Amino acid sequence: MNTNKYIYKYVNKEDGMRILFDNTLKFSSPNDFNDPFDCYDELLKYDITKEFIEEQIKIGILKFENDEDKLPLHEQKKLLSNLYNSDNETIRNSLSFLRNDLKISCFSELYNQILMWSHYADKHSGFCIGFDLDLLSSSIDFILSKVNYSHDFEKINYCLSPNKALEYMISNKSIHWEYEKEIRLRTNIRKTNFKDSENGIVEINKDCIKEIYIGSKSHISNEEAYLLETKYSNFNTIIKKMELDKNSFKLNDMNWINN
Repeated sequence: MNTNKYIYKYVNKEDGMRILFDNTLKFSSPNDFNDPFDCYDELLKYDITKEFIEEQIKIGILKFENDEDKLPLHEQKKLLSNLYNSDNETIRNSLSFLRNDLKISCFSELYNQILMWSHYADKHSGFCIGFDLDLLSSSIDFILSKVNYSHDFEKINYCLSPNKALEYMISNKSIHWEYEKEIRLRTNIRKTNFKDSENGIVEINKDCIKEIYIGSKSHISNEEAYLLETKYSNFNTIIKKMELDKNSFKLNDMNWINN
């Protein structure tokens, strides 16, 4: 099976059951993430360009008074130097608006990462669910970002390309999070038809789900096992149970239900 096309979401049992039986996926605001440097303001700088000024005027964010629009570019930049900088409330409000508009769902490239099971799957008692990216894209209009990890960062010019700057903010994190091997899907309330927009809930096709891994400490009742087997037996979905290796610090995936 080609797992390169799959992305994996670690969840507690309750959220996992909701995904598996309600066929929904949750997208969250970056403001709710656990990393204080996530979508960090200071990743950006504001070196004003002529094109940026023209675009801000065009979309109605910026308005010159009197004949200020006729001034040479260097004079316009001087006028705007206090408006467009990282300490200015206008810019911060603008970035806050962008973050509030953003909805992100976080995944991993891996399904057997011990720390991910510990941190995001309720100490190995939840699930890790594998989604087919191609099929998922038929359910949701999203942009995929692979997260980059580094010790330090260079600031990118917001004024040169706001969209590129937004992508940079979303996809760069500290090296401390490298173990996550994170993949992000992002959308917004204007692009996606949310079932529950307040909580970021989106409906998905159940055939998007191709792999279900049950945590080593997860308890699945006979009724839950029957429901899982019944629902996913016709969708070429594998269901496995994670077990601790007896000779090394790793997790093994063992057949739980034979499809």
